[in-house]
Amino acid sequence: MTGRARQLLGVAGLLVVSLALVGMGHTGRPRPRISIVIVGGSAADGWLDKTHEGYVVRGLLDYARAHHVQADIVNHAIPGARVVNPSVKRGLVHWVRQAGRDAVVVLAWGMLNDLKRHTPTRAVLAALAQQITIALAQHDTVLIVTPPATRASYRQFLRAEPRLVAAELALARSFDSPRLYIDNVFASERRDLAQMGLAITAVTRGPFHPNTLGAALAGRLLAASLRRLWPHPPTSPSRPPLH
Repeated sequence: MTGRARQLLGVAGLLVVSLALVGMGHTGRPRPRISIVIVGGSAADGWLDKTHEGYVVRGLLDYARAHHVQADIVNHAIPGARVVNPSVKRGLVHWVRQAGRDAVVVLAWGMLNDLKRHTPTRAVLAALAQQITIALAQHDTVLIVTPPATRASYRQFLRAEPRLVAAELALARSFDSPRLYIDNVFASERRDLAQMGLAITAVTRGPFHPNTLGAALAGRLLAASLRRLWPHPPTSPSRPPLH
């Protein structure tokens, strides 16, 4: 993969990405860095994306390239994981400490694993609130990214998924923190598909996952949104304000 060093570690769902090409500026000085931790399920992990990056990593790397910063991404997304998995909460405490202060913590849950198992909404929201609190306590920036659309979004979870996503967004807004940002990829992608007249089957594989094209589309939407949310990259240390 030209211009990018990728290291796959011996931990399921763990991906470390460093942008080697943008690591140095024209003057030879190191580029500003963004330390990023991703938490989520299979879509965030890159399941069924031929690049194995997934929509979240794709969007973050596009954003980093556009702003000429180095993105150090550690992807802890776990295929099949639910928001309420106790191991996620325990892991997140360690992951954010490992990343250090002023990292960006991306919570990108697909929600479908919890919907399939009939996890109560209140339990999903309680677990998500704990994850947000853990990250904010570390003085990190938190980015809530809603899931890409899937065939299940238009079929068995036609009503349930939009309701759960709306509840997730309402919870995030309730924190009223200047360090918490929201990107509703779910709504953006559904709107784009409708405008393009593109069937959901063109961007998915099976009922629950985006394919490579779907990951690329969702990643482009995420990158475009990040350019609006973060006109100044959240680099660390001593990064400039985001507003």
